[in-house]
Amino acid sequence: MAARQDLVEEALDVWSPAGAPPAAMHWRAVERLVGDAFGRRGYIVTGFGGTRAESVTADIGLLRNGERFLVQCLHWRKPRVGVPELIELSRIVAAQDARGGFAVTTGRFTEEACAFAQRAPLVLYDGRALPWLLAP
Repeated sequence: MAARQDLVEEALDVWSPAGAPPAAMHWRAVERLVGDAFGRRGYIVTGFGGTRAESVTADIGLLRNGERFLVQCLHWRKPRVGVPELIELSRIVAAQDARGGFAVTTGRFTEEACAFAQRAPLVLYDGRALPWLLAP
């Protein structure tokens, strides 16, 4: 448990409320940390996605009450995430017949991205929400 707590503390150190991107964390560590956070919130983590070059998989697969959800950890070194990234996640959610998706970024989502997510089965977690998501 100490290793997980160390990783959470590292993440919270690099994910400032201002949305500063975490240059120090490897993307696999980010995925594992986010998967663990969803697990603590009642989801079953069913697996982690493929390589970054693949565009047909999500980063994390989840199950809850028999329904499938997908998580994409988006541009953790980029301060703004826009609509194109959410369109891709929406397509993956539809292709895998999932109930919905979660987009997680250390930065911020553009206003257009937030408006798009309201019309799609997507929930957004930005740098301001990450401390809540990661909290034990």
